[in-house]
Amino acid sequence: MIKILIVLAIIAFIIYKIKDSRETKAYLEEKERKYKEACAARKAGGEPSVSEALPAGLSRSEETVTGPNGKEYPYSTAYYDHIALYNYTDSSEEQYEYDPVLSILAAEYYVEDFIKRLKQGPALHEVDIRTRLKCIYDLGESYAYPEIKNNDLVMAEHYTVRRLKDRKRALEGNGYYKNAYGFPVDEKKAMEYYELPYVLSQKFSDQLSVMGNEGTATITKCWLQQAILFSAGRDAEQAKKLFSQAYQMAVYLSMEDLIMECMRAIIDGYPRNPALYEVSAGNMLADWACNSDLGLAMYLEYKLHADKLDKTRLAESPEEVVKLSMEQAKENHYAAYLLGRAMYFGYGISQDEKHGRALLEAAAEDGCISALYLLTQLSIGYPEDEKKWKAALDRAVSIAAATGAPMRELLKQSGASVTEKRFADFKQQFDSQWEKKQQEAHAQAAAKAEQEASAAKPKFAFPSQISTRDGAIWQLDFDYGIVAIYRNMDTAETKTLDRLDIERLQVSPDVFM
Repeated sequence: MIKILIVLAIIAFIIYKIKDSRETKAYLEEKERKYKEACAARKAGGEPSVSEALPAGLSRSEETVTGPNGKEYPYSTAYYDHIALYNYTDSSEEQYEYDPVLSILAAEYYVEDFIKRLKQGPALHEVDIRTRLKCIYDLGESYAYPEIKNNDLVMAEHYTVRRLKDRKRALEGNGYYKNAYGFPVDEKKAMEYYELPYVLSQKFSDQLSVMGNEGTATITKCWLQQAILFSAGRDAEQAKKLFSQAYQMAVYLSMEDLIMECMRAIIDGYPRNPALYEVSAGNMLADWACNSDLGLAMYLEYKLHADKLDKTRLAESPEEVVKLSMEQAKENHYAAYLLGRAMYFGYGISQDEKHGRALLEAAAEDGCISALYLLTQLSIGYPEDEKKWKAALDRAVSIAAATGAPMRELLKQSGASVTEKRFADFKQQFDSQWEKKQQEAHAQAAAKAEQEASAAKPKFAFPSQISTRDGAIWQLDFDYGIVAIYRNMDTAETKTLDRLDIERLQVSPDVFM
């Protein structure tokens, strides 16, 4: 399976090199046309009259809103907390979105109002603090992730998962959300907002002392996003510091999703150089492995698979990451995962979600934790897929925890400084057990699925009446569970039937003639 997919990937890569995949003028014009059509459709359908209120600094004419910058935008009337925004339905995706510019204007006003209230002195309510800190983080995301970045796998994945979570919230009817999409990336503005929660927590420590773990989690997420931006060729040392801060606080708060995003950012390659973060990756993964089964599974995947890939080539370009992954995918399931991820997001190769996902699933079948984790993320909002991949991830983590227990003990004794010889001895033992454990887990999962399917089938019950071809009606007289006695309504004749008799009779009324 992986071999066939790799051949398809090679063909796609050749096409990608021939064809310029960047957004063309025609694409941008088409995008603008669709946006204008959506605006026209919204106006024709009538505005959802939520509120006539507008943020300070905005003025409204009949059809537009004029922002503080003097520009005019389509009038909007849905809420960002008490701030008005426009809400409409994208019928193709069945999800709610916001007018991007007014969304940001309203969110910025909301943040400015928060800072003004902090300066006034009185303590704010904990819920209000958490909501406003989250607004700052969302605002940073709206500037950092308004569109997918195909030259950065970490950011492409984060953007996609963010959209899926928004879609899920909308479909579940859990109110509006505040993320804005579809306009240019502004990393400078994003960084300003990502830095703000921690700055405020230091400057207004008394007022923010009640923010609780949820507020601290928002600051931690901001640290990680700053690290992701800094690590993309800007400031590796500052990125290391922020990755470390985010990791330590995420461990304290049990934020394993954030730890996974942190690990992938420092391992996977361009536009980051994994060689610069090699020591950090080893130390953090070794620490995580000591106290978490998922951490142990990721540590083993890193040491046995990801760490074997050429870090120089991983740092070179998206195209080089794809080439390297193609070369190694048959032997290294982490390379197969990287290749599937690249195809899915169009990173260094023409985008092909179908074959990219197939490669991810092939890597997942081979026990790749990163592939399994990504598939759970890509299934957000699709309950059956979420359940399937979450169960598969849990099985793989359990296998890794069972077979990797000796390594956990070594790490607790020696930390990340486990010698190559001791690791080689462990690997030999690990390899001998891994396949056996995986086969056992698959067998158990199949048996459980069969049991659940059997339990889901309706229990057999003898019908109260049956009829034969001659029109005779037979009434259920006694039901003994295994067999039942039926009595002819006209002649009082009786017949003893079992389940098979009933099933045959349902197929053909001639059975008893």
